[in-house]
Parts: sequence; structure tokens; C-alpha cells
Amino acid sequence: MFSPDDFLKQIDERRVYYFSSQQLNTEDPHYFICITKTDHDNLMAFVCCTTQFEKRAKFHEISGYPGTCLVRIKSTPENGLTKESYVDCTRVFQFTGSEFKTKYQNGSLVFKGSLEEVYFEQILIGVKDSPTTDPRMCTIAEEMIKALYL
Repeated sequence: MFSPDDFLKQIDERRVYYFSSQQLNTEDPHYFICITKTDHDNLMAFVCCTTQFEKRAKFHEISGYPGTCLVRIKSTPENGLTKESYVDCTRVFQFTGSEFKTKYQNGSLVFKGSLEEVYFEQILIGVKDSPTTDPRMCTIAEEMIKALYL
């Protein structure tokens, strides 16, 4: 087991974690994928996985969101997902390092695996294309997509 500070240093893009968040409308834990972490202010951005495809797809259709904003991810031993899941790229969740330290210390946050690059790229495209994404996050996603091809 890592110290809380060492665990925080291990958090990085593409990593999959399982935890509950008050930012969701449920206390049930979900799989979250880290899309970026800033060192200067210890702020992290995540997207959340769901298995409720029909519900999310209907919401996206009614809202007129681009098709790129709902990404399908197959479960693999590498990513640690237990079922085929979907990422709603119109919702980006931000957490602080102190929030993660607390979750880790009380055992309510678990590292599950690392997301394959092909899915990560699709998520970044979905975040960039989302009309609800903060403009700064869109810029970060766009820069990260470009970096994948360098």
C-alpha cells in the first residue's frame, strides 16, 4: 500500500479508478477515468463510466449532442472494467488532490487499471466536441489529441 502522497503521485491520465462521488446522483461507486491532472494546482479531471447505454443515448439524442460524445469501452483485464461501459463525454468531473487523499485513506477509492489508448483518444475527441465542456478543458483535450500523434 502506498502512502497517500505517493498514491496521489501515481494518478495519471488513462488510469481507471472505482469510487463514489457526491457529484453523481447516487452513492453507488462508479468507474472514473482520469483525463488530465495538473501539477501546479493538484486538480484532476475525470469522466465517468456507465452501463446504462439506452438512458445516456436517449439523453444525447434529445440534447442534440454529437455522436462522438458517447464512447463505448469494452471491458479488458488491462482497463479493469467488469462490463462493457460507456463514457458520457459531456460531463467532466473535477477533483482535488485532497479529496483523493481522503478517499484513498478511508479505502473508498481503488485503482482498477489503465485505459487503452484507442479509447482514451475517443474520449478526448468526445470531450473536445461536447458543447457542455468548459473551454479550457476543450483546449486541453485538443492539445492532448495532437500529442498522441507526435
